[in-house]
Amino acid sequence: MSGGERRERAHEKHAWILVFAMGLFLLVFGFGKSVVIALDDRAIDDDVVRAVSGTSWGELKATSPGAARLVLEYLIAAGRVTLLLGLAVIAICLRSYRRGERWAWYALWVLPLNFVIGLQGLVLSLRVGAPPLFVPLLFVIISLLGLLLPYRKFFPKKAVSG
Repeated sequence: MSGGERRERAHEKHAWILVFAMGLFLLVFGFGKSVVIALDDRAIDDDVVRAVSGTSWGELKATSPGAARLVLEYLIAAGRVTLLLGLAVIAICLRSYRRGERWAWYALWVLPLNFVIGLQGLVLSLRVGAPPLFVPLLFVIISLLGLLLPYRKFFPKKAVSG
């Protein structure tokens, strides 16, 4: 090891796995939201539809087919965006983030931001009932740990020349 290099600690070396896991979750969740709902609209959460529209998914389809189609297309599109975000996170993690490329560290701040926005959506829609706030809060914490644990890998202390 030369004078300017530092030894990478275990938490710096393996923290990428936390970020990768969040990307994998988004990939699977996005797949479920886009492909599964597109194949069978019975997979749509009836409680969410009822909280937003005041009616069940079946009733919405029967009374307002145009609105139901719009909701369906929106959910499929949101799922595709989530799936693509998961793919991007995984791709960044497997190469650039593991190597300690600073741009990847900055780019992956989209993860906690994404989960905070999701958490905000749940808090604002408390009328749905008692939403599971714990899960998105846990994802915020996991993604923050994945970004903050290897901080020195991306921003090493400058050596003071004497």
